[in-house]
Amino acid sequence: HILLAPGSTTGALHIAKILREKSHQNITISTFSTLPYAARAVKRGEVEVYLKVKTLYFSSFPVKEMENEIRLVRDLFPGIRPMSCVLEVDLNNGNPITHPAPTLLNCARIENDKGNFLFYRDGISKSVAKINEKLDQERLKICQKFGFAEIPATKRLFEMGYIDKVYKTLYEAYIKSEAFKNIKAPSNLFDRYIEEDVAYGLVTMVSIGKMVKVITPTMELIVNLANLINEKNYWETGLTMEKLGLSHLNKEEFLKFLKEGRSNKVNW
Repeated sequence: HILLAPGSTTGALHIAKILREKSHQNITISTFSTLPYAARAVKRGEVEVYLKVKTLYFSSFPVKEMENEIRLVRDLFPGIRPMSCVLEVDLNNGNPITHPAPTLLNCARIENDKGNFLFYRDGISKSVAKINEKLDQERLKICQKFGFAEIPATKRLFEMGYIDKVYKTLYEAYIKSEAFKNIKAPSNLFDRYIEEDVAYGLVTMVSIGKMVKVITPTMELIVNLANLINEKNYWETGLTMEKLGLSHLNKEEFLKFLKEGRSNKVNW
C-alpha cells in the first residue's frame, strides 16, 4: 500500500506504471491532491507549521480498492474526502495553478534578491492573480469534460482551510490567507515551483486536456515562458499521457482503466 501525499498530477499512475514494469503487479497506490499540512523549514532542525489541512481530496488506483485504503489511513487523516478516481484528485492539485506564473513574473526579483520576499504578499498583484484565474478556468473545463466536480481554486482553498471564506477573487484569497502570509519566494528559478509544477503539472494538464479536446492557451503560454527563461524544453521533459502510454484512450476507456486498474488497451 502506497500513499502519495501529495501525488502531484498523475503521480499515482506514473508510479504504478514503473512498479508494474518492474514486476510489482498488485500494489494499490492512493493519493492526496495536496500536502496534509502547510509548513516550511525555518532553520536546521526547526519546522514552522502554518496549517493542518482540513479537507484532503483522496482516491486510489485502482478505484475498486479505495474503500479498503480509506480504512487504513482515515485515523491518521480524518479530513479525507473521497473522489471518483485519482484523475479527479490530480486535477485539483493547486500547485500548477498557483506557483509557476507568479514565479516567472517575479524572475528579476528572484534572481536579484534570491527570493528574499514574501511570495504571496509581495509577489502577487491583481494582474498576476488574473493569470492564475485564467489557468484555473482552463483546469475547470477539463474537469467538466470528465464529469468531475468543478471546484474553483477559491472554494478549494476554503475547504482546505487556507482561507476563512470563499473570496470573490484569487487575489483576495492569496492576500488575506493567514497560512500564506509568511511563505517566502523561491531562491532560484529552478525551484520545484517550476521544475515540478510546470513539468509535472501544467504540461500534464495540457496533455490531459488534449485527450478531451479542451484548449489550454494560458497553460501553454506559461510552459513556453518557463522554457524560454530556464532554457529548457518542459514539453519534452515533462510528464504526458503519451509517456504514461494512455494518450490513445478515449474518455470512457480512460475512466474505466482508472476504476479497474487494467485494460487490454494499456500495456502495463
